[in-house]
Amino acid sequence: MRLEDFLAPVNESLLQDSSLQEPNRVGNKLRLHREVSGLPDLDGVQVAVLGVMDDRGSTNAGCATAPNAIRTFLYALFWNQWELEAADLGNIYAGETHEDTLTALQQVCHHLLKAQIIPVVLGGSQDLTYACSRAYDGLEQTVNLAAVDA
Repeated sequence: MRLEDFLAPVNESLLQDSSLQEPNRVGNKLRLHREVSGLPDLDGVQVAVLGVMDDRGSTNAGCATAPNAIRTFLYALFWNQWELEAADLGNIYAGETHEDTLTALQQVCHHLLKAQIIPVVLGGSQDLTYACSRAYDGLEQTVNLAAVDA
């Protein structure tokens, strides 16, 4: 499976914030999926952020725009002295059907989990939780799941 087939690069406009001039900001510490350089090397990465730009499963219209809105604030936070390698892999765009989006999310999360990388999913609706949990199929692991929601 090629992650590039499912993920669009991080929007370059998110990297223009003046607060990112400081080197200890989260936006400067993440390995980013960029338009020019492509997906980052995931060797040693422990956590990967990815967005889902689909709100068809939600009563909260507009949650498809949440990944980039969250990144605006996430990137500006200070990176502490954490011994952590993290990446932002960009966004999964809405598929032709909502089921296509869920399948893409499940496959990307499965690929990450198999590589022992914890996925952090931004945006979308609560029904994405099911696709994330199905990513564990075939890994023969106990699953603990946390969802942050209004």
